[in-house]
Parts: sequence; structure tokens; C-alpha cells
Amino acid sequence: MSETGTFQKLNKKRQKAVEMLFEHHFTNAEIGVGVDEKTIRRWKKNPDFIRGLHDYSISKLNNALPLAIQQAYELLENPKTSLIKNHA
Repeated sequence: MSETGTFQKLNKKRQKAVEMLFEHHFTNAEIGVGVDEKTIRRWKKNPDFIRGLHDYSISKLNNALPLAIQQAYELLENPKTSLIKNHA
């Protein structure tokens, strides 16, 4: 199964809730997917939702890791140039 397999099995509202939790750290009340806060709390206890959030998180972090390593390496190699380039 792919890293996002469980995430892909979630319905669209649950997928959006997972994205909002991971990407924006929204609270249950802030997640606006057309359901109330109690429903979000219930979803967060559901094993499939938990696995979907985990799979989504791993996928996002795996995609970000190569760039983070490259930037860390550049910073180690030439701290002044890297800082100027990234803040320009």
C-alpha cells in the first residue's frame, strides 16, 4: 500500500480535515468542512482517520526532507551566502 493509501480511502471531508490538521494546525472548531466540532472529535478517535492522518503526515514529510537536507547542507557549506540568498 502506498504511503497515502489510508488517506486516499477517507471521504473528501475527512481528507480535508486531515489536511487542515496537519498543514494549519487548526482546532476542531476551526476545521470548516461542513461538520460540527463533535464530529471532528469523533473522527480523531477513529482508527482509519488516525491512520489517514499518519499516512498524510509521513508523505508530506518525506516530500519535504530532500529540500530540507539540501538547504541545511548549503547553510553548512557557506552560512553567509545561504542566509543572504534565502532572505533576499
